[in-house]
Amino acid sequence: MHIVAVDQFQRIWQFLLLAFGLLFLFVGMGFCVFQIRFGQAAISTYGTIVDVQIDDSGEGPNYIPVVEFTSRNAEKIRFEGTSTNPRPTLNARVRVLYRETSPDNACIDSFVQRWLFPSVFAPIGLLLILAAFKDRLLFKHTSLLETPADGTGNLPAHQKEMQIDLTEGQ
Repeated sequence: MHIVAVDQFQRIWQFLLLAFGLLFLFVGMGFCVFQIRFGQAAISTYGTIVDVQIDDSGEGPNYIPVVEFTSRNAEKIRFEGTSTNPRPTLNARVRVLYRETSPDNACIDSFVQRWLFPSVFAPIGLLLILAAFKDRLLFKHTSLLETPADGTGNLPAHQKEMQIDLTEGQ
């Protein structure tokens, strides 16, 4: 009995690349859709960075800006932005987006704060999906399990080398 292990490994590898690619793509696209909807429904105002907290839990320090702004109902709101590096400037004026129904869930309106995560995840997903199908996209793919076109049942030399005979030694 002959089994072509290389083809099985390739299929498993393609499946894993495709599965992780779809996961990354859908997560990235989901965050894109969320940010678009949030931006359409949000109220825009300006706030001030009133404090910077330091997070030393990683390889180096990350800085978390604490922003204060006044909502439409004259309520003072404080929230923490996403950690950044380099350190944000104290008393800097930043654009803030928030929903009127939940002003505590505000965010700084910047590329890093809103779009960095989805703009990294979605392209990684696309690259993984392309990697899963690279053989089918670049080369005319024939399965190693297919019978050759000449009908003899003999495999070409380059495919014979990859064949594993499990009956040897029995």
